[in-house]
Amino acid sequence: MLLPAGSELIWAPGAQTGLVNLINSARPGTTLYVEDQLLDSTPIEQASVADAKKGVTVDVAMTYSSSYASIFDTLIAGGVHVDLYFGNTPLYFRSKALSVNGNTVYVGSINYVDSSMNADRNVGIITTNPTVVKGITATMASDIAGATPYSKSG
Repeated sequence: MLLPAGSELIWAPGAQTGLVNLINSARPGTTLYVEDQLLDSTPIEQASVADAKKGVTVDVAMTYSSSYASIFDTLIAGGVHVDLYFGNTPLYFRSKALSVNGNTVYVGSINYVDSSMNADRNVGIITTNPTVVKGITATMASDIAGATPYSKSG
C-alpha cells in the first residue's frame, strides 16, 4: 500500500493510545472535529473534554442514538459541542474521523469504543498530507454545520 507523504497507519487492537494522543495534540484556538458511528470510550471522552477546557473548539458529529444520551450530556457539560443527525435525515454516520489543528486527520474503521480500539481488528490512517486534510476537514465542517446541536437530555 502506498501512503501519502506524511502518513502513518494506526492498527487495532492497540489503537486507543494513538487516538487519544492525537486528540490531546489539539492546540488552544484550533478546532477538533470528531465524527463517528459509535462513541463509548471514557479515554476518548476525557481527552475531548480536556481539549475543550484548554481552549480547543471540540465539535462532535454523530447520528443520534438514545443509548448515547448520557455520553452526550457528559460531553456538553465539559464544553464539547455535540451536533447530531436524527432518523428523519438522509445522512447516517458510518465514518470514523478526526481532524486536529487543521493539519492532521485520522480516517479509518476504528470506532471510538473500547472493543474497536482494543480488541477488534481495525485499521486507519493518520496523515498530514495537505490535500487529504483539506478535503476531510471541509467535509466534517459541512457535516457539523448541517447537524442539530444537542441539548442536555432529561
